[in-house]
Amino acid sequence: MGKQRYKCTTCGAVFTLGKKWNERAYEDYFLKGHSYEDISFKYDRTIRTVQRSFDKLAVRHLCPILKDQYVNVCLDGVYFGWSIGFIVIRANGQNIYFEQTSETVEHIAQCLRKAEVLGYRYKSFTIDGRKGVVQMLQERYPGYLSNTASSTKRRR
Repeated sequence: MGKQRYKCTTCGAVFTLGKKWNERAYEDYFLKGHSYEDISFKYDRTIRTVQRSFDKLAVRHLCPILKDQYVNVCLDGVYFGWSIGFIVIRANGQNIYFEQTSETVEHIAQCLRKAEVLGYRYKSFTIDGRKGVVQMLQERYPGYLSNTASSTKRRR
């Protein structure tokens, strides 16, 4: 399968339009949940090459921008093993921002600020109910709606 290429008539530079293979592969990995093995097979690259290309990507550019819309945000920490953790902010069924960090109140506040700088505006928050996060949201966003999702355990 060939790619559409363009040549600048002024300077002679050649370029192609569309996303690069690593951006499409990262969307498959992060949004669709494909494994490294699946991606390496699909894009005909080694697993190590896929991992190195993901490390080089500027992740925030791959997330959707919902400009001039107020979004209902769901945020939580996601962990893979003991050492790798992400704070994920979701809106309208899509991950709009994530960052590899720990789930402290300070880091959550930083991630919300960074997402605001990217152009997101908040309508409400759904969180896991930690007191410090609830307090931080009430201080930073007075008057905003916030829901806490809690899991109930049965006693036997």
